[in-house]
Amino acid sequence: HQGFFMTLFFIISGFFAASSYDRKGKVEFRRSKIKRLVVPAVVCSYTIYPLTFVIGRLSISGGGDGDDDDGSSSIVYFPHVGVTWYLYWLFAFCLAHSALNNINWNSHGSANANEWEEEHFSSKKMDIPCIFTRLMYGVFICGIGMFAMRLILISDSFYGMPIMMGSLVNDILMFCVGIVANRNCWFDQDLAGQLDVSLVQLFVFVLFEGSLLTLIVVLFGGNDVASFSISLCGYAIAGIFCVDMNTFLLACFQRHLDFETSLSQFLAKAAFSVYLIHPLVVISLVSIYIQVYNIFNEVDITSDDKSISDSEFAVGFICVTLFSHLIVWPAGYWLSGVNMLK
Repeated sequence: HQGFFMTLFFIISGFFAASSYDRKGKVEFRRSKIKRLVVPAVVCSYTIYPLTFVIGRLSISGGGDGDDDDGSSSIVYFPHVGVTWYLYWLFAFCLAHSALNNINWNSHGSANANEWEEEHFSSKKMDIPCIFTRLMYGVFICGIGMFAMRLILISDSFYGMPIMMGSLVNDILMFCVGIVANRNCWFDQDLAGQLDVSLVQLFVFVLFEGSLLTLIVVLFGGNDVASFSISLCGYAIAGIFCVDMNTFLLACFQRHLDFETSLSQFLAKAAFSVYLIHPLVVISLVSIYIQVYNIFNEVDITSDDKSISDSEFAVGFICVTLFSHLIVWPAGYWLSGVNMLK
């Protein structure tokens, strides 16, 4: 899902960050982001995710005394960012936006950001880039740019962010795209009508790019591909896929799913809390399934044991998925009443 899922979040975040900055100003904007992003991230990093780590280690050790084969204890307090790497990085992006925004309007002598924006953008609305421009962004920035970053960083993560096809460089670009979309009112009109291709054509492009990328991943093992040229090609296709997939999803959802129901209100209110607590719920349910499996089959497996059959694995996957949703959404909705999570 790094190929488009997280970048879509960054587009949406950039879009609302721009309007939030305009409404609140620099100081209040930064204060609100600390409350909204940093505080929940830090709390989860030092409480929920260390607990999740312990539960996972216990399930691997079979629920015994928590010792590994070498005698070392698997029960350790291990604070880590977990899935909240997104919040830390989003906060960094918001800080950068507020700093650059502040420089821009001050350099033009305007009294505030809104005045400079009205002066600068009123007669200079930017159209959505054409298909060729989007292709160039996909190939050279999201694709080759990310490939170069992968070679430079080497590690699989960078300050918590997974480093792979569709990550860091793509996230930065898409956050900027969200800001530009806000400034040029792209989402105020029918997005699909502003594109130079139809939604059907865009869907065909996405399907072809996704299939080709999947083929490369299956044949050459994802990031550990057979050669430099194949790896570069894979990243380039992933970059194009990222741009086209995000464009398609935004345009399709705006045109066909732009309505509100009681269910969508429920899901929207609970979503942020669900994002924070779902690792604890999922890992706990996986551990429970392992223990139940051990009892009924009179065996002692671990969560990464390959001896479990495909059908038993499928049952576990379905059960964990089903019960995870039944737990996290009501729990998330309830937690959304907490001030810092609203």
